[in-house]
Amino acid sequence: MNTFSDIFNGIFFGAGLINFLYVLSFYVRSHRVELLWYGIYVFVMLVYVFYRIDYAQFIRDGVEPLLGIEADVLSDFLQLGGHIAYFIFLRQFLSTRQNIPFLDRLFSFSIGLIAVHLVFLWSVDVFNIGISIQSIRFATRMILLTAGVLMMQVCWKNWTKISSCIFYGNGFVIFFGLIATIKQIEGVDKMLIDSLIWVQIGFLFEFFFFILAIGYKNQMIIEEIIQKQAFQTEQALQREQQTRLYLLSTLNGTKDQKSTIDPQNLSQELQKLSQISQELKQQNPENATQLQKITEKSERIAQNIDQIAWLLNPKNDSLQSLIEYTNQYIRKITEPFAGLKINFNYPKLSTKIYLDEQKRGHIFFIIKECLNNSTKHAQATNISIDLQIINKIVVYTIKDNGIGFDLNAQQATISGLKMIEQRTQQLNGVCHIDSIRDLGTSVYFNFPI
Repeated sequence: MNTFSDIFNGIFFGAGLINFLYVLSFYVRSHRVELLWYGIYVFVMLVYVFYRIDYAQFIRDGVEPLLGIEADVLSDFLQLGGHIAYFIFLRQFLSTRQNIPFLDRLFSFSIGLIAVHLVFLWSVDVFNIGISIQSIRFATRMILLTAGVLMMQVCWKNWTKISSCIFYGNGFVIFFGLIATIKQIEGVDKMLIDSLIWVQIGFLFEFFFFILAIGYKNQMIIEEIIQKQAFQTEQALQREQQTRLYLLSTLNGTKDQKSTIDPQNLSQELQKLSQISQELKQQNPENATQLQKITEKSERIAQNIDQIAWLLNPKNDSLQSLIEYTNQYIRKITEPFAGLKINFNYPKLSTKIYLDEQKRGHIFFIIKECLNNSTKHAQATNISIDLQIINKIVVYTIKDNGIGFDLNAQQATISGLKMIEQRTQQLNGVCHIDSIRDLGTSVYFNFPI
């Protein structure tokens, strides 16, 4: 028994199996078909080498091979079948149809040649045709060798991290394959197993470089996704800025007359959509759930547009205007809650207190979030909103008599409370929240003017 050969075989098949499972796991996660083809190639090559080793031991030691089939025929089917999967993998992995048309045609020709060769081998083996296939086998392998060299040349001309890995992987397979051929010619019986070791070394190098190539491709895909997301984010910000400027120009009466979009009419159109959905719901009870979703969504969008339009309107740049709009909004959203009482306690403002659109937005959305928590979650029946101005500090107090909650247990997980605190910070103010089970919740926040 050749101990070195056995150890090396264990290393080779272990590395090949790891390579196969690694690629297969990537395929399962990403569903990239080219990885499946490469996994098929690796698996077939492992079977090919295993059978060649098994047959070599039969020649050397007389051990009966596991598969009772003529060695050259099975070797051709395994090796050439594996190369079909290999060329399909490269076509998809390198996107040759779009990026390298010459290489794509070369791969297509090679796949066609291999397919013809396999059909010919099958016909000779099944029908026992008395034709020598050695010359055809030799010609096919020479053509495939030429294809491999041409592929390396193309990779050299289009040198990247990925193409360099393809170049080195194929180069090592060709180099060590030639060494194995020379060793086999020197002594067929004695050197057959030794020649296979050189083939295995070539495959090990190829496995290593192709795993590198797959890693580089994954990195490239991730970078493309990040760039695409950054581009989409930038576009979204640009659209938001354009919408913002458009709304401002509309509200100032300087809207471009050529424009076909009028944000002032968007809310009315959405309200019409809501009405149509309600009518359809009555006519088509079986679609009531979907139509109700359309109604609710359109109403929310219309409401949000009204809020944005109000916040962006420079005419609403005072605390008094904010108070009036907030009161109107609160009365509107609390109408469905029967038995709910709202108490407003605001001082009379003798002078105008200016608030820019950002401050108005932060204050409004803090109050909106508090009202949402009180009505939908706390089941409150009484809500009070107090406003005081002390030494140029505006102080809001919002209280309800709802079910309350455990502040220490939930504050870290309630996004609404975090939003209130973050908006208060944007106002350069201070926020404090108290809540007691079954007694209610109080929200205090202030900011300088």
